[in-house]
Amino acid sequence: ALTTLGFSEIIRIVINNLVSVTGGPTGVRNIPGFSVFGYSIKGARPYYYLLLVFTISLIYVAVRIIRSKWGRAIKAVKDNELAVEACGIKISTIKIFAFTLCCIYGCIGGAMYGHLVGYINPTDFSFDTSIRYLMMLMIGGIGSIPGNILGAFIVNMLPEFLRFLGNSC
Repeated sequence: ALTTLGFSEIIRIVINNLVSVTGGPTGVRNIPGFSVFGYSIKGARPYYYLLLVFTISLIYVAVRIIRSKWGRAIKAVKDNELAVEACGIKISTIKIFAFTLCCIYGCIGGAMYGHLVGYINPTDFSFDTSIRYLMMLMIGGIGSIPGNILGAFIVNMLPEFLRFLGNSC
């Protein structure tokens, strides 16, 4: 986790300084809305349903992977790398699969975010944002899909609830 946080901070600084490619601190502007089969998604409600479909689909894929031989291998590598290697399973293959899967999920989330907001810049992906994602995992329990959903809900909704309480008093 610490290596990932450090690496993401280095990447954010690099992206911030590549003005000709990424727009630097001003970011990428005028990202078009999401379009599916020529149908443009406009408005909050249709985009909500699109996100809901993506979320349910990705949760389904995650559950299927966890219940497959790949999921069992990932759990085994997490618990005891030496025992997995002794069973003849290539640890590097499992780790590359897990990393690739995480990248795919992150790319889908980032693309959905970019199309929703229409603008991204390096300050959107700060150290604080990374800490929030780690909090979601820690609250929900690493390796638990329902727990991670609950952790994300708590971390995102608690500040809004506290803000609501502050405004109503």
